[in-house]
Amino acid sequence: GCRLGARDACAMAEELGEKVVVTAEATERLVRAKCDAGNPKACARVGFEMLAKNAAAAVAPLDIACTADDARACAAVGVVKLHAGALDGVTRLAKACELEDATACRLLGDETLVGHFTKRDEDKALWLLKKACALGEQTACKHQSGVAMAHTLKRTGDHKVWTRRRGW
Repeated sequence: GCRLGARDACAMAEELGEKVVVTAEATERLVRAKCDAGNPKACARVGFEMLAKNAAAAVAPLDIACTADDARACAAVGVVKLHAGALDGVTRLAKACELEDATACRLLGDETLVGHFTKRDEDKALWLLKKACALGEQTACKHQSGVAMAHTLKRTGDHKVWTRRRGW
């Protein structure tokens, strides 16, 4: 059985289909072995544990989890890759957004609005921010409101009056 204080280890072992784990260390070895064998749940666990220590090293296990449609893993890989300047980070964020990760949708919407790694597209950015807001991402709701207002003002020609009143 599992020792006192190793409940998370025991739960993870059970989730991975193992019946008996004695210590947290044994579970970590088991999880790493399962990830090495390509188990996406184990790789997600390994990747997220590595993320704070070495983000670049966390990409490989998280990518395995992303391939198995783990939205959080896709979002994490996307963020790490974009911070490193890799364009395929956008692809991972897009997949996470398709899998309904609200934060990924917001980040992708913000990126699409600015256009550093993607083509700048206000309509698409607004759609992504609306999706993120609908999924419960409060920051996206604020961004969406601002983008929608600016978008409307530009289309109506009122943006010149509005920006002059604001001193911009």
